[in-house]
Order: sequence, then structure tokens, then C-alpha cells
Amino acid sequence: MNTRPTARWRILYDLFQQADLVTYDQAAEALSLHADKDRKAIQKAMNRAGEELEVTDKRALRAVPGVGYRIADPNEHVILAREYQEKSKGAIDRGVSKVVNVNLNGMEPAARSLTLAVAQLLTREADMMARFDLRQQKSEAQIREIIDRQDRSEAETAELKERLARLEAG
Repeated sequence: MNTRPTARWRILYDLFQQADLVTYDQAAEALSLHADKDRKAIQKAMNRAGEELEVTDKRALRAVPGVGYRIADPNEHVILAREYQEKSKGAIDRGVSKVVNVNLNGMEPAARSLTLAVAQLLTREADMMARFDLRQQKSEAQIREIIDRQDRSEAETAELKERLARLEAG
């Protein structure tokens, strides 16, 4: 007999099997927590439930500020990925700033060498991410152009079919 309590994330995961939106109040009630005082604990459980939803159900969670979390539309997954990409770019930039803007005077030689090496590596990583971002933007622009062209072709085909039907009808 299993007497272990159900993990908080599992309770929230189960809520998302029944609804596309779970508010902080609903989560707090299900977890026997306070919606405001225990917000961090709820968010932690939501994040873990979101991981399980992604892996198991191929669905992602999106925060609804001040309300709770909702299941993201499948078309939003790319948007979510880009948001995380932007956050990671900012984190790398902040890391570069920390190791570039350091007073090296009085630092032990080993620590100084490590700091300079990390600065060089993070700077390279930031440059690489910037180049990748440009390539990604170009690719996305090309994809949008292809989709627009396809939409125009479909509209033109429909118009030609309509004209042909009118001609055949006489």
C-alpha cells in the first residue's frame, strides 16, 4: 500500500488534463496552499507539471500574469522557444559583463587567467548567438515569404477554377 502523498506537480498536471487554464486560486485549493503567500511553491509545482506536459502530452504551459497558467496553443510553441532564446541571450550578455568588468589588479594569477578565459569564452558564445540569431531571422523571413506565395497561389487557383466553372456553365 502506497502512503506517500501525491507530488504537487502531479496534482497540477492532473488539473491540466481537465482544463486548459488553471488559476492560482484553483492551484492553491488543489494543493491546500494559499494563492498569494505560497505563490513561489505553486509556480515551482507548475513548472514541473509543465515539464511533464511537454514530454508526455506535447503541450506547453504559458504563464498568465496575475491569473495562473494556461495550455499554449500549438502555434505558440515557437513563440515560447524564441522568448527563452531571448532570455538566454540576455543571461549570456550579463555573464560577459560580469567577467569583462572586473578589476584584475591584486587578483591572484590563476584567478586572473580563469577570469580572462571565461570572458573570452562567453564573448565568443555571445558572438555566436548573435550570428545564429541573424541566420534564424533570415530563415524565418524566407519561410514567411514561401507561405505568402503559397497563399497567393491557392487564391489564384481558386479564382481560376471559379472562372473555368463560369465559362463551362456558359
